[in-house]
Amino acid sequence: MAHDVFISYSSKDKTTADARLDKAMTDSTHFAGVVASRAKLEAKRDTLLRQVNLIRSIDEDRFIWPHILDEVSRTLPAYTWITTMGFAGAPAGTLNVVALPKATAKDTVKGAKPKPFVTAVPKEDVTFRIQGRTVDIQALTRYMNDLSASPFVSNLILERSDPAVDQGKEIYQFTLSGTFKRPDSLTVHRSPLVVTVR
Repeated sequence: MAHDVFISYSSKDKTTADARLDKAMTDSTHFAGVVASRAKLEAKRDTLLRQVNLIRSIDEDRFIWPHILDEVSRTLPAYTWITTMGFAGAPAGTLNVVALPKATAKDTVKGAKPKPFVTAVPKEDVTFRIQGRTVDIQALTRYMNDLSASPFVSNLILERSDPAVDQGKEIYQFTLSGTFKRPDSLTVHRSPLVVTVR
């Protein structure tokens, strides 16, 4: 009699365990589908976010050279002139900002957790070099101080300064190099371009 009771309880436990297992399998399948759907939606969201960030990055960098040229000419002291100006270092466009970072061997392991999609767009450093002449070496010092104070210029370096003669007058030839500094968005105010048509 006691043996029959034990078998009865064991059958009941097995039935309960089977029912729980079936429910767990159903839930697992359901949640796996939910997780997969969520991963697809997040991938779409991140793709769109990266595209928006790329457009924003291009828009923000449209006025790099106008800013540099404006600062170079605005701070130029009297009896000092620029002879050559251009890129220094790697030219813009060397870094492919459209391409995504390459996947590593660790990312391709089966069952590994997918790496978050990179939505940030890297920004290139824009460096420039100025060659010029001045009749006053103190004017060059003032020029460097004023240019260094610009919110758009950083790492300004005097590469060389050599005395020379131009049309019988003593002058100084100089070479400066610097890096364009992207200002805080709060310091740059953009105004819409308004054109009146008559």
